[in-house]
Amino acid sequence: MTLRTRTFSILVAVAIPAFAARPEVCDIEAAKEWCDVSSLDRIEGIWEYPEDNVTVLIRKADDKPYAYGIDVVEADDCKTVPGERIGEVAEGYLTAQPERFRILLFTGRKNRVLCRPKECAATLMADDCGLAVAAKKRNWTFNPFALLPHFWRLARTSVTDPVKSLPVGMRKIYPSYDGNGSSRFSVRYL
Repeated sequence: MTLRTRTFSILVAVAIPAFAARPEVCDIEAAKEWCDVSSLDRIEGIWEYPEDNVTVLIRKADDKPYAYGIDVVEADDCKTVPGERIGEVAEGYLTAQPERFRILLFTGRKNRVLCRPKECAATLMADDCGLAVAAKKRNWTFNPFALLPHFWRLARTSVTDPVKSLPVGMRKIYPSYDGNGSSRFSVRYL
């Protein structure tokens, strides 16, 4: 038995029991139970991605240190299946600010397997209830006045859209900020 084979067999023997002991979370109720019995980091919990109507559980990954997995627990569309891992979050040790993260999200599917990972930057809000996600953007501009004489090159028009400046991201829905199951994003009646 070579050293490489021995090391691999030791890693497999150590990794399998840890993976088998971890409960599989495939729905929102199981995710809430997991949150209730686990000690959570700031970023761990159940998050809602309002743009795609997907609810995910962010929890520490077993196979990678300083990383969190993003698993679907509820989705309105038929493209994502509960229990499916759609991305990973790299902990803030990779950046100088502990509230900044790197997120790797899969953006496509080929033969029922997620593919085309896209790296994004995420910022955890001060109250730990929001995660603003920013992806790389490419802007192409064409100046139609460049084809005209020099006088018309001075005239420029621009339009700003305030909706495009709104942050895109996720909001935390469980555990709640006050422990009563309420959310900052909905009205609380007494």
